[in-house]
Amino acid sequence: MRKRHLWSLFLVTFLYAFFMASIAYLHSSVLADSFGISKRFVGFLFSLGSIGGLILAFVLPRFFARSYSVKQLLIATIINAAAAMVLLTISTHPLVAVIATVLYLVANASFLYLGDVMLKHYSTPANTGRMRGFYMTMMAAAWVMAPMLSGHITELFGTFVISYAGAGIIAALACLIILLAYESFTPHEHHHGNNVLSDLRAFFQKKPLRRIFLTNSMLQTFYVIMVVYVPLHLSQAIGLSWSHMGLIFAIMLGAFVLFDYPFGYIADTRIGQRPLLVLGFMIIIGTTLGIAFMESTVWWHWAILMFGTRVGACMVEIMNESYFFKHVEEDEVSFIAYYRNARSVAYILVPLGASLMLATLGLELTDLFVVLAGTAGLGLDRK
Repeated sequence: MRKRHLWSLFLVTFLYAFFMASIAYLHSSVLADSFGISKRFVGFLFSLGSIGGLILAFVLPRFFARSYSVKQLLIATIINAAAAMVLLTISTHPLVAVIATVLYLVANASFLYLGDVMLKHYSTPANTGRMRGFYMTMMAAAWVMAPMLSGHITELFGTFVISYAGAGIIAALACLIILLAYESFTPHEHHHGNNVLSDLRAFFQKKPLRRIFLTNSMLQTFYVIMVVYVPLHLSQAIGLSWSHMGLIFAIMLGAFVLFDYPFGYIADTRIGQRPLLVLGFMIIIGTTLGIAFMESTVWWHWAILMFGTRVGACMVEIMNESYFFKHVEEDEVSFIAYYRNARSVAYILVPLGASLMLATLGLELTDLFVVLAGTAGLGLDRK
């Protein structure tokens, strides 16, 4: 039964990741080109959606106390995600784009948190790195295939609508599998106080959790800039086509498929998390500076460079995941939510800060990559 539930979790994870990835690298450009939202203010919209995700991360653990199961909350999450795709396919009004983007980002935050709760339920301390590695490999496989497919479809048909409609269908399929195959369980939450502030204080008082939250925050900052601004840079400044960008993203994300499980195995059985964490940040710094200064218009040059960025990110991510989930208990579901909040916080603050710099300081997108490399340098301090 445990194996059956695990494989159903991995399958739904793959499908939902495919849903996310099929539009993730299109969305910022679609908002600018099809909905008329200025590229200098696209970041504000991502921040708005992430505020909703941040609020939800504090609320969701409280649903368990009211006997809502993980299965029920996952179904509600995916329905919201599919609704966002419907809105984006039936209208090009900017207000619709705002509502749909908020729904999409909130649903993504909810799914990632609930997936963590389920995987923690089925994992043991001895196999945490490998289980997280395989779980993330399933996500990565979807992220390799989906951007390439959606990029080709968008360029072939000259519209993003088919890619978004397909994403909605995939989300509906994931919902069906949850209905048929998922175990219905409600985790018992252990609170470290009488309110959210008490739980937050307990979380940050634990040095291992505090440190890994900070490194995860730096990694999420990297991801935000990559997802929101690299597509804009490649399409508008470098002049690459959508089909070439799809290939670049597919090759780039192949790093996660190749290395997530091996790095998780190493974290469990060999040298531990810390050396690879530092090495990963060093790779991120070098390759991010490469994005800022490379002017080549040859697509495979960019594919190699972007692959390098994800090798570093893969190292940092799996070390973060392995370290955190070895230091948190299954009933500390609030702690899992706070750890995942690093993603929502990054999507609130980073696009907001980037938009302000672009709008008020006259900076170019390449300047953002230099700032990002400097921020990643903070991850080298592991004392």
